[in-house]
Order: sequence, then C-alpha cells, then structure tokens
Amino acid sequence: MRGNNVAGLGTCPLTFTSWNCKGLGRALKRGKVMSHLKHLSSDIIFLQETHIHSNEQRRLRANWVSQVYQSSFTSKARGVAILIRKTTPFIFRSVVTDPGGRFVLVSGSINSFPLVLLNIYAPNFDCPDFFSKIFDLISEYNVSNIIIGGDFNCYFDPVLDRSSTKIALTTRSTAVLNNLVESHNMVDVWRLQHPHDRQYSFFSPVHRSFTRIDYFVTDSRLLPSIISSAYHQILISDHAPLTMKIDFNLQPRIFNWKFNSTLLSDKTFSTYVSTEISDFLKHNDNGEVSDSTLWESFKAVLCGKIISFQTFSKRTRLNRLSEIESELSTLEETLRQSDTEDISNAILKLKLEYNHILGSQVESDIVKLKQRHFELGDKSHKLLARQLKDVQAHRTIHKIASSTSEFITDPKLINDRFVEFFSTLYSSKSNATDSELLSFLNSLSIPTLTESATQALEADFSVTEVKAAILSFPSGKACGPDGFNIEFYKAHIDMIAPLLLRMVNCSIARGSFPDSIYDAYVCLLPKKDRDPTNVTSYRPLSLLNCDQKIIAKVLSSRLNKFLGTLIQHDQTGFIPDRFAFSNTRRLLNVLYGTNPPNSAVISLDAQQAFDQIEWKYLFATLEKFGFGSNFTTLVRMLYARPRSSVLTNFDSSHPFLLHWGTRQGCCLSPLLFALAMEPLVIAVRNSSDIVGISCGPVKSTITRYADDVALTLSDARLSLPPLLHLINKFGQLSGFTINWDKSIFMPLANGLDSSFISSLPFKTTSSHFKYLGINIPRNRKLLFKLNFQVLIDSIKAKIDKWTLLPLSLIGRVNIINMVVLPKFIHLFQNIPIFLTSSFFKSIDSIILSFIWANKPHRISKAHLQKSSSESGLGLPVFRHYYWACNARTWVFWNSVSAVPAVQEGCGPSFPLIEAHNAKLIFGTSLDAILFSKPSIPTKLFSNDFVLGHSLRILKQVRVALCLPDLSIFAPITDNLSFSPGLMDPVFKLWSALGLHTIKDLYIDNCFASFAQLQSKFMLPSAHLFRYLQIRNFVKHSFAHLDKPPAHSDFYDYLIKNPTSKHLISQFTTLFTLIPPTNHIKDAWVKDLEVDISDALWANGLKKIKECSVNARLQLIQFKVLHRLHFSKTKLCSIFPSISSLCGRCRALDGTLGHLFWSCPTLRSFWAEIFNIYNRIYDLKLEPDGVLAVLGCSLASLALRRPLQKALMFGMIVAKRLILRAWKSPSPPLFRVWLREMIACLYIEEVRYHLADTHFKFVEIWGPFLNHINGIST
Repeated sequence: MRGNNVAGLGTCPLTFTSWNCKGLGRALKRGKVMSHLKHLSSDIIFLQETHIHSNEQRRLRANWVSQVYQSSFTSKARGVAILIRKTTPFIFRSVVTDPGGRFVLVSGSINSFPLVLLNIYAPNFDCPDFFSKIFDLISEYNVSNIIIGGDFNCYFDPVLDRSSTKIALTTRSTAVLNNLVESHNMVDVWRLQHPHDRQYSFFSPVHRSFTRIDYFVTDSRLLPSIISSAYHQILISDHAPLTMKIDFNLQPRIFNWKFNSTLLSDKTFSTYVSTEISDFLKHNDNGEVSDSTLWESFKAVLCGKIISFQTFSKRTRLNRLSEIESELSTLEETLRQSDTEDISNAILKLKLEYNHILGSQVESDIVKLKQRHFELGDKSHKLLARQLKDVQAHRTIHKIASSTSEFITDPKLINDRFVEFFSTLYSSKSNATDSELLSFLNSLSIPTLTESATQALEADFSVTEVKAAILSFPSGKACGPDGFNIEFYKAHIDMIAPLLLRMVNCSIARGSFPDSIYDAYVCLLPKKDRDPTNVTSYRPLSLLNCDQKIIAKVLSSRLNKFLGTLIQHDQTGFIPDRFAFSNTRRLLNVLYGTNPPNSAVISLDAQQAFDQIEWKYLFATLEKFGFGSNFTTLVRMLYARPRSSVLTNFDSSHPFLLHWGTRQGCCLSPLLFALAMEPLVIAVRNSSDIVGISCGPVKSTITRYADDVALTLSDARLSLPPLLHLINKFGQLSGFTINWDKSIFMPLANGLDSSFISSLPFKTTSSHFKYLGINIPRNRKLLFKLNFQVLIDSIKAKIDKWTLLPLSLIGRVNIINMVVLPKFIHLFQNIPIFLTSSFFKSIDSIILSFIWANKPHRISKAHLQKSSSESGLGLPVFRHYYWACNARTWVFWNSVSAVPAVQEGCGPSFPLIEAHNAKLIFGTSLDAILFSKPSIPTKLFSNDFVLGHSLRILKQVRVALCLPDLSIFAPITDNLSFSPGLMDPVFKLWSALGLHTIKDLYIDNCFASFAQLQSKFMLPSAHLFRYLQIRNFVKHSFAHLDKPPAHSDFYDYLIKNPTSKHLISQFTTLFTLIPPTNHIKDAWVKDLEVDISDALWANGLKKIKECSVNARLQLIQFKVLHRLHFSKTKLCSIFPSISSLCGRCRALDGTLGHLFWSCPTLRSFWAEIFNIYNRIYDLKLEPDGVLAVLGCSLASLALRRPLQKALMFGMIVAKRLILRAWKSPSPPLFRVWLREMIACLYIEEVRYHLADTHFKFVEIWGPFLNHINGIST
C-alpha cells in the first residue's frame, strides 16, 4: 500500500557515518556492521580498517548500497571505503585511491551541489607527514565543499579529547593537524557543536582509557547546512560510529510497503494470515457492503495485519537494543569517572548481549544466503546472471532535459519533468468523430469472430480460470502500488480466488472496478544507445497490482485461443503458434529474389507505439471484430480511469490519469495493440495503389512483429504517396505515430533517382538495416559479416570479462547456455546461411578456452556436451543447434504442397514462396527435397539464396545422420528421383485422390497390390502401368519391397505439426550421439580391482545429478567418475621426473583408485564412514570402493531411496575432503568429514524448510542428526 505522503514536511537531510569497523573479512562481522549502519539510517558511509582486498570489493555491496569506492592494502590490514546508499542521489565524477590503503577521495555532486568526500585512516603512531600529504592532496586538486571523515589516530585537544587525567604532550601530528585545519578554513564539526562536552570514540582496553580520534572535518562553508553530529555507542568494533546530518535540500522520499515473500516460509506467519483472512470474512462478509468494497477493505486490512506481524518481532528486538545502548551510555560515563571491575564486567555483558541479538538475525540471513548459493550457485539462475552484468552504480537519473532544453538535476524536478511528459503522452490528441471512425472501419473487410468464439469470450469468469491465471504468473516479479505480489496470491489461492471472483462480478454489475485496480507505477527502463538526458529515451513499464493482472490474464488467455483467426499471419508478435523467423525468412526471400527497378524495403519505427492508441478507436475496432458486450465491457472497465505514478530515483509522483495508450506490463496490452493495428494492415493490403513485391503466389507487402513493421514495395515511387497518406490518416484516427527520423528506406535496385530518395521523410541507406535484431544487408554476401562475425566479436569481448569471475567448470558451461547459445539460436533461426565446419571449430575453440579457463582440457568435449541425464554437463553443440534451427523451418516445407492453392494470410508465407521457387528453379517440390535425394546440379543453388543455402545445410545433415536416399514420406509427384511423376498427369490425379507419398503404397505394413490400391483410392484399371512404374521404382530404392524400410527419427520429426513445442530440442537430441564411456569404466575396474557391470556403471553416471542439489558437488562427482584429476601415475607419464608413488603411503603406485580408495592411509577414514552409516541406519554394508567412487553399488541400490540419497551425499563429501588433501602427506580425518556433513546438512535443512518439505529431510537425515545430537550431549 502507498505510504504516507510526507512532501510537506520540509527537506530530508542525509546522514554521513564514519566508523573504524576493525576488519570485515568474516561474513558474520560484516553482516553485523551493515545491519548497524542501516539501523543508524546511514546514507554515505566512511569505513576504515575494512581488511577487504580490491578483488573482493563485492563483499561491501549490501542490497541497500549502490556505490562502493575503496582503497585496499591487504586482507589483514588497513583499507578504507566509501559506501553510498542507493537512494542517495550522488553523481560520481572521479576517485583517487591510495595503494597503501590509507585514504580514498571521491568527488561528485548531490542535488547539483559539488562535493568531495575524503575517507582517511591515519597511522597509529605519530606521523605528521601523513596529514601534510592529505592536505597537499586537497590543495593539488583545488577542491572545495570537502568532507573529511575517518580515524585520525590522534586527538585535536589533549584535554577534552582524552579521558585520562594525566597531562599529555601535544604530539607533532596534533600540532600539524590543528594548523592545517585552521589554515584551510576547516572545522571539527562535532567539537564546534559541542565545545565543552567530553565524548569519546575509542576505548583502549590495554590502557583502560577513552579518546576521541574519529572525526568529521569539513569546509566551513558547509556549516550552515550541517544539522547535527553525534557519537554512538562503542559496539561490534572498539570504535564508536560518528554520524553527521547535512541538509542538501532533498525532498523526503515516499516509502511504499511491499510484501516480503520470505515470510511465506514461516508456518507461523502462514497460519496467522489464514486466521486473519477467516476473521476478516467472518466479521465483514455480512451482505452490508458490496463485494468490491469488501475486496478493497480486505487488501487494506491484510496489509495492516502483515505490517503488524513484521514489526512486532522487529520492535521487540530494536527496543532491547535501544535499552542496551542507553544502559551502556550510563555505564561508560560511570566508568570514565570510576574504573571498577564490576562496571567493566557489566559493560562487557551488555555488549555480548547486543552482539548476540544483532548476530542472531545476521546469522539467520547468512544461512539463508548460503542455502541459496548452495542450491542455485553456478546454475542457470538469477544469481549467475547477476554476476555477468556490468557493475552499475544504480538506475539513478542524474539529470534530464526540460521542455526548454535546460538541464534539471534536482530529483524532485526530474520526477516532475517525467510526470509532465507522460501526462502529455497519455493525453488524447485525436479529434476524429465517431462517424469518421465508423466510415474508415466500414470501408474495410475486417474478419469477425465465430459464434462459438464469441460465446467462449462472453462467458462469466470461473474460479478455475482465476486460479489458473494466478498460477501462470512467474514468481519474483515486482509488485504494484498495493504491495501484494503474486507469491502471496499463490500461497493463499483457495481463499483469495473466490473473493477476487466475487469482486469482478460485482464490478461488472456496477460498471467499474475498485479504485486500487486502476493504480500503477511507471518504471523507467533506459533504451539502448539513447541520450539519457532525454525523456523519450526511457521505456515506460507499468507495475500493475496483481488483481488487475489476474483479470487481464483471464481475458488474454481466452482471447489467445481465437486471436489467430482475426490477425493475419504477417503479424507474428505475441500471437500463439507464430514465429518471428517466418517474417525474417520471408523478407530474405523477397530481398534476394528478382526485384523491379523501383522496388524498396521500408522499416518503420513506431513512436511509443503501445502508448499512442486512442481508446475510442480501440473500442470501435473491438466491436467491428465482433467482440460481444461482456468482453468489451470488461476491457472498457480496465481502461475507465487508469492512473499512474512515475518512479524516478526511488521517489514516486502523485498519480495522474491516463487517457489513451495500452499499458506496457499488462498481458492484455500486446493483444489489444495487435487488434488495433490490424485495420491499417488490411487497408495497406487491399489498396490497389500500394503494390508489394510478388514472389510466386505471395504478394509481399507488409510483415510485422508487434510494432516492428517492414514494408516491401515493387514501385516505391508510385506506392509511397498513398502509403504515407494512409498512415497519416490512420494516425489521426487511432493515435498511431511513426518516428520518421528512425524509420529506414533501402532501395532494392538502382531505378530510383537521388532526388526522389532525398525527398523522403525516412533515413535512407544503401547498405543494410536492422529488423528483429538481424542486420539485413542489400548485398547478401554481407549477411555473415554483419551478423555472425559481429556476434563472435561481441562474445569474445564478453568472455574476456567473464574469465575474471570466480566460476566453476559447471558455472562456465551454464553461462554459455544462458547467454551465448540463445544469441546464436536467434541467428540460426532467422538466417538460412550455409556455415562451414571451420566456423564451428572456431566457436568451439573460443568456448572451450573459456570453459577450461585457458588451461589444458581434461576430458573430451563430447563428454561435456552430454546432457545432465546422461552424466554430462550439457555444453551445447552449436552445429547441432544450427542444424536443428534450420530443420525447424523445414517442418513448414512439409506443410505445403508443390503447387500451393493457399492464399497469402492463411499461414506463414515463406513456405509458399520457397515451394514456388523450388518448382520454378529446381523442378521439384519441397517435400521431395526433404524425403528423397534429388540430383539437383550445385550450380543451380546460387539461383535462389534461401533455397540454395538450405539445400547445402540439408546435405550436411544427410551425411551426418547417414540418411537413406529415399524415405517412405517422399512424394510420388514432382519428385526428381521418380521421373514419371514429373511428366505424367495420372500421378497428379493419384495425389488428388489421396495417394500422395510412398507410404500410402503400403497397407498394413505390406506393399499393396494394385487391387488393394484400387479399392482404397478408387484408381481406374487403366492406371495399372503407372502402378508397375512406381513399384519398380520402390523395388530398386529399398532393400525389401514387401515391407517398408525402418523409420528414421529425423524424417518422423519433419512430418510433425509445424507449431509443435520443443522441436529444436528434439532435433538437437537426435543429432547428439552419446559418446561411449566403457573405457572410463574399464579404468576404474582396473584401479579398484573389482567388476563393475554396465548397468551399475550407467546407474552411477545417471546419479551424478542426483548426488546433491549443489552444482559444485555435482561437478566433483562428474570429475571423479570421468577421471579428470591428475593421479601420480598420470603425472609420472607426463613428467618422468615425478615419482609414480602415492604421496601419502609412499609404497604403492598413486592411481586414482588408490588415491580415492585403496591407499592404506585412507582405510580408517573410509571404515569410520561406513561404520557410522551402519550404526545409524542399521545396515550391514562392507567398505566398498565401488560405492565410494560411484556413489552407488549393488548393495546400496537395494536400499530405500532416502538411504541411497544419504549414502551418495556422504560419499561425495568424503571425496571432496580427499581432493582438498590431494597433495598433502596426511589423509583427511573422520571428524572433519563429520563437521562438513553437519555444516552441509544445516544448509540442506533450510532448503527443505523453505520448500515446505521438511518431512523429506527428516526421512533422509533424521536418524543421522539424532545420532550426532546424541554424541554431542
């Protein structure tokens, strides 16, 4: 729910904090420090003695910190850092670091106010030169408005800044520091505000004395803006944090409540919420209020209850922390006056309690974080994706251009500027009358819904639909203004769905939804390669409330079933069972065919397309398509009074009303946009003045993917004027606007003169343009260079950055699958170009160098490329994906006949074009090309770019799969392999009667007699000779005439429905041959001196992925089974000077079997592990090398599955310890194994608990932990 608007309460000061934290290497200490800094509401933080190395800087980046600047020394000493909260509008300019880790200087500005931040950690001995150096640095950079903070390790005043009553001599550092501060017109802020007070920042337990050595020293010009400064209690570190508040005239931020999804793993919370929902309905669902009001009240009350639950435990903890701080303040004041043992002990006790309270929450957070990394680290997940992103300060918009082109830097004014822009953008601009709209729509032949489709769309909502909509949304997405995310809806779906349905039905009766349904945030996403100071350079994304998204999802799910009947196939964006590559392939067929002299292609750039649709036009269009009153009423209700608040720099504006456009972020929006644009496309296609380029049976005029539009004109000189007039007219009616400066015109021939081209409103190019992420050149020879070569260069640059990340082998493989593979798949699907073996070898070389971190390869890439179910790591085979993507398009070839009778618009048009070209150029049909091996001269390939390259790719596949020259799916007619079918019209009659392919000649898996075919297909007796011809052809083509040849899976896939799901994956699996691993098994048999059956070996390989949810433990098992580790015998074979003897026992050869199992020094280690399993689970397992290495054995496979999991996990942990001691002369210890198991199981238990499957954990590990607990007690 929206927080209180505090804009009228004045400005919001920033809190600067300086703290010597005495080392942040340990996660627990780091968590405590960050928690305390957040508790102090710190905005800009100066930390000293961080002890964080430069390559570990990410450890300082908490989720509320966006900018980190540090100077490091070692992981044991010094180190300073400046941290800036992500809500602080600090604009970075430059940084100066110190290799000695003593200071860091950062310059920038806040709210247009220039500022220099200097964090110092002075030497802990008398060193006046250090301060001279610091102030020389200030003078050298000629900085003003400087804030120096840190641990100065000396006092300003030997009397007031020390608790000791002994007279202290003024050190040289003190004298120099005082002189330098005075000469630079600077002040010690705290002392200026507390001229006679005694307060200290450091306690020395050795000398049992307090001193004030931590300061904020600022330019005196900043004093009017400084509000306060204070020292806090000495906790966690032996220094006290020092805070200072400065007013930079920043507006207070509005904080909005968001539901914390981690609460759902708390059973107490789930029970609490369920009870509160029941109580709410019991007391309020009494018929006295409408269901709409009930829904609004439900969200508001539940929000308050959840906040109450969250704050109760937090308040209890914080109250006690505040009490401790107050007690400490009193005790420390007493200690300074009277140093007694009792007071010291009381202070120590309170500090321990404070650390315990703070640490308990931090430890819980750390365990959850460890669990998350344990389960998801190195996997294809957000955790891995975040590592790959370039580090950015934050999404803060530092400045923006006003309507008068002046730059605005004030955060509030920046927000106001966007509100001004979007208020104007979402204001209706059309003056079109209803009669003008109807006249335009009535002039077009617009398809309408069928009666059954209308009935389905008009039906009342059901609980089943509402629940399905809730479950369809992915988790982890941002919530809307009401704060409730979809995870909350899913967790309480049975109680919420009926209530939401009642609200919808009540709203339909009332004619409007509750107010909160219409609220949304507008989140701004910067557009790539655009000026960040221009308001148009940001894409508005609406963060809608989940109840609105659920209603829209039900509508869109219904609409998706029938949308394809209303929208022509040249629109492929967001329409089910349509593919973007069909647009690109059609465009390539047109561009690289024979084009008229005045032909051209135009790429139109829609200006804020989704945001510029007139609602009056949209609703009129829906009615014209035949949508019923219920559906259109619901759409009208969703757009009755939508309002948005703009989010910039963590601030949200006041809501403003929208008057046109469809919301980006709503699942219904792209469907409504497609319907709104369809009349324009119908008008373009039906206009006799706008002529597209003819490609056989297809006249290609327009192709679309959402708002990406490409037009191909046979005579641009004649077609452009009416086209521009039509677009202008359509824009006046609908609001749709073209950005002419970004639209591109490319002539396809040389017939257009330069004067005509220069008069066009578009940008013109003669080289290439970009469409759907593909660079499409006029010269087909540049396709590879502009796409594949550009991608390879980009991947190389990315890999150079990724090599610096701390990733395992499996993590690197997953990066290739997450980032690299999708980019290549996009090119493979959209560009049918023949790629040689050398191309894929170069890709493999780049990828494998990254996979192995530029080290020697330990195993054949074929084993890495096996799927995880086949004991591999799933490294993609790029050539197989290349073949699969092309085969994916060939499936469409089989969906058209040789002489297409289908008109454009009834399916993707590229197969129609290619079928026509195949018949025209090669004299055969597409299905004949697929299912037989027609002898087409290679020189003809160059006559058609798309078909020529496709045939070369198909030839590659044929050779790789050893496909037969003829398939039973081959057609009888238009097949170069069967010449009578080319000339004799009788065979075309057979095709018309249903006898189309060779498969049709077989009845009950036997070659049919002429009589059988006569009976089934009604063939005349005069066709006997043709029967004999085809029988003779089949007899010579197949080994046996009587029965059909064995099926090829490849051919079976080609006859599938072209809209089938996962076709690329199925083809890829077909292409991938699983390499044999018998030689690896035989090596283990030899090492372990036992027999391992093929079935047991296969089981062990299969269980690599099952041994643990942790990717790195899976990787250990993969490496062990595939023998990737260097044994002593292997090293000896490579380097004869190295002894082959085991480094532990020094008596026997160090084979892998010896090093992992049979070494005498490991006997007790393994024996104790097997003994503890036998005692805990009441087993009688003998120590077994096969079980130790494979993770399974004949004996273990006979056990219950939970016991198998427990054994596998214990074996993998044992092997990890052996690997840690691989070069050590001492073997791993059983007690270390036990400690590792407990640590891992602690994290595993959290995982099961968060997944609400703790009973499974107890089933597997309950006996083990009970036994351990019994030992400890």
